[in-house]
Amino acid sequence: MSKKNKSHKNISKITINMTPPSQSVYLHQLKEKHELIQELRNTDYSKITNDELRSKLTRILSYSNGNGAYFMPMNVPTHHIPLNSLLYRIRTIDSSIECNDDLWYPPSKNISRRGRLNDINEPVLYVAGDIGTTLGEMRIKVGQEFYLLFYKVKNPISLIDISSSSGMDSRYKKVEEMVGNFLIDEFSIIVPDNDNDRYKISNLIGKCFYNYQVYNLDGWIYPSAVRSGKKSIAIDALKCKEKLSFLFVAKGTLETETNFTLELPKVLNQEDDKLYLLSNLIETGDIEYYDSKALNDIETIWGTHFEQLQ
Repeated sequence: MSKKNKSHKNISKITINMTPPSQSVYLHQLKEKHELIQELRNTDYSKITNDELRSKLTRILSYSNGNGAYFMPMNVPTHHIPLNSLLYRIRTIDSSIECNDDLWYPPSKNISRRGRLNDINEPVLYVAGDIGTTLGEMRIKVGQEFYLLFYKVKNPISLIDISSSSGMDSRYKKVEEMVGNFLIDEFSIIVPDNDNDRYKISNLIGKCFYNYQVYNLDGWIYPSAVRSGKKSIAIDALKCKEKLSFLFVAKGTLETETNFTLELPKVLNQEDDKLYLLSNLIETGDIEYYDSKALNDIETIWGTHFEQLQ
């Protein structure tokens, strides 16, 4: 028998221990995790590979049981958005908003940069449950114009909650606090336009450790980078039209840090796939061809009667 075969024969059997550790055992690894977090903060993200980042994140978010086995002490934290809820999206004033495709996620070929939870050429619909958060996430400045899009939830949305500490195993309180703070800090970082590689971390966290697709969910909810205590939402591009109805889009201006104005609301005509000024439709009488429920929603949101929009 060759030496090579003998060496294979003599390899001993190993045991992979997947038993959850006690908290005292887990705490011994916290120092290393804190050091890894600091190391991660000082990383040149343009040079580090995804595999290297994934390895560091695994060591931060998981417990090593030895022999290459890792245990992640958490359940799956979820967040549910009920039927008829409103969600909002901002588009810059130079955006083309003329037809149905302009109202949703951008086409893959137009996505040349990473986002908080999307890679290059990977579409995701980013929205929020309040207008202030979506204004802040798009970095709209006082005096700047924008388009505000309104959506209504037509089928309940279920999201994996990256920021939730309720998903952690209750036996690991100190670990829960450390991991929760790390996630909140990571997703709250405001990334400069010239540092797009910084989004590698949040992308890997979402896709490797909080993969909503594994649990048949619709996307992620995560801490806002601009408003403390608020959340941002990223919905799977293939599910957004199943879950949301577009209501209308209006031109806005941020007048002060806390006030904005809206004008010129437009609605979509499904028959010709074009957007029309609501006031023109009222004036011409063509408004009767639109879905009455959607119009009632728009009137309620706008806070006035349609006749006053003229």
